[in-house]
Amino acid sequence: SDTNTCDSPGSPCLTINGAVGKAVDDELIKVAVGTYPAANINKSITITGGWNNTFSSQIGFSTVDGNNKTTDGFSVSGPNVSISRFIVQNSNRGIYHTAGTLDFEQGALINGKNGIYNISGTNTVFTNVTISGNSASGLAGSAISNVSGTVDVRYSTITNNTGGSYAIYSVNGSAYIEIGNSILAGNTNNGDCYVRGPNVTSHGYNIFGLSPACNTTGGGLVLQPTDKLGVNPELLSLLANGLHPLKPGSPALDAANSATCPATDQRGAVRPVGAGCDIGAVERSNTGTLPAYILAYNGTPQSVDIGNNFSSTLSAIILDEYGDPVSGKSVKILYT
Repeated sequence: SDTNTCDSPGSPCLTINGAVGKAVDDELIKVAVGTYPAANINKSITITGGWNNTFSSQIGFSTVDGNNKTTDGFSVSGPNVSISRFIVQNSNRGIYHTAGTLDFEQGALINGKNGIYNISGTNTVFTNVTISGNSASGLAGSAISNVSGTVDVRYSTITNNTGGSYAIYSVNGSAYIEIGNSILAGNTNNGDCYVRGPNVTSHGYNIFGLSPACNTTGGGLVLQPTDKLGVNPELLSLLANGLHPLKPGSPALDAANSATCPATDQRGAVRPVGAGCDIGAVERSNTGTLPAYILAYNGTPQSVDIGNNFSSTLSAIILDEYGDPVSGKSVKILYT
């Protein structure tokens, strides 16, 4: 109940808003695994999700649900806000940022209208974040709509967003985008991004699905030699825990700047695995245990007359619930 003191595991608040209401500036709020209604963050606080019921260990993610896209997930106006280990889903706007600075880490903004609507937030930093499955309308960017301020995208994946004019829309003179070690590809409608060219900074090691990477206004977009243009990042489908695993052979594998990569990825798994860190929000490993998904990633759909060979090889992968490949398993295929 929100009438609890909210200051001990034995007396927790029921909602995030209840905890924020009792918190003072610069406090830490721990949120247990579960699904919560929209939250308004109007103080300088740190909110971490995915805790067990005793708040002694982070075991997963917490979810904020926007009630069938009728409400914003997080409304952020506090001077300095940090949010991590949250999946924000089914929201009108996953994050509605109106003031202050925001760090959003190890999380996902999925299946809403806008991923983030940054109307006047001073600075927003995404690290190890997936923005996918959002569908906006009008001119607003389906993944990132930046009216004013800076949105800095680091080791993140922006894909599978539709509607709106572009996935990233940031054209005003006071709107800035920075991006590095990230994937921006596979977004439909007009393209992946429409930006004011001089207001965009690439920190390199990005995979852009299109060439040129973005439509621009006000001047050209300056990229880095380590950026990949017009390249398919080879992503698997969005999983229930808000991430896109990398296919075998993805150009993102071991291709990020390992000198700057975080110690863990979106899930909290260790980086790097292999020769270097992977581009995007997820670090691929081969440590999966219990099978949870079977995903076909090549040779489907296709049909052929009986007695003839298929034109391309059918390839599938078995993943555990965290998106890690599970080895040593067989797959049975039924042809009809």
